[in-house]
Amino acid sequence: MEQYIIRYHHGGTLLREEGISYINGSEVEVTVDLDKLCYWDLLGDLKEMGYGLEKLLSLFFVDYERSLRNISDDDSTIALAEMLRRQHIVDVYVETSNIMLDIRLPDMLMLTKVGNVELADVVELDAKRNNVELNADMPN
Repeated sequence: MEQYIIRYHHGGTLLREEGISYINGSEVEVTVDLDKLCYWDLLGDLKEMGYGLEKLLSLFFVDYERSLRNISDDDSTIALAEMLRRQHIVDVYVETSNIMLDIRLPDMLMLTKVGNVELADVVELDAKRNNVELNADMPN
């Protein structure tokens, strides 16, 4: 099975002068299923990285024409998936802002706990079932 990876650059500054570079940030690689990839998956990845989704977040990738393309909906996510299908790994740049959003996000994206179960534990358990390497201890 082919593997497709989004390499998120986050926590730094995206520079657009004389090419594109990202400084003073971190990188996180996430394996994705192209047949299921949607914009909400990308937001879920950001939430797992610790970003609050109530503030403005901008996502970008470099397209075939070497232009910086904004990812803001499923149409732009499909373009990202097309790049992934060709390249197998695509860099996605995250820009953050302190501007609060005035939109309603799906409740599932805002949840951190259901009953006594931390959702992060469920994600870790699912990752373990799918043979994804984890850096955290699994709940018993």
